[in-house]
Amino acid sequence: ACLALQQKLRTKLQEMKAVAFIADKSILPRKSGTSDAPMPSPPAIPFQAPAESPMTQEISVEVGSLGKYLKCVENGSTTARFRGLVVLAGITLICGGGYHGKSTMLQ
Repeated sequence: ACLALQQKLRTKLQEMKAVAFIADKSILPRKSGTSDAPMPSPPAIPFQAPAESPMTQEISVEVGSLGKYLKCVENGSTTARFRGLVVLAGITLICGGGYHGKSTMLQ
């Protein structure tokens, strides 16, 4: 179910001419420079897209009967909804301190 959702989200992003999406509550920093595991929260602060940004959007994806297997789908619904930051194709500047999640976002 998670793989199917990921594929549907990627298709949706292509339709939007977007190259990335960072969902609210994502933990971008990694535990260390040699680990793919997320840093515990706290001290990591979950990502929150700025409300006033035109890049902040809600994405809805129809998942059908897979919805009952996904935590991100409300009971009885067949639609997964995510709010976050959509990065459209083009030039985007990503900056921040060490281990703040820049490379994680680019992956």
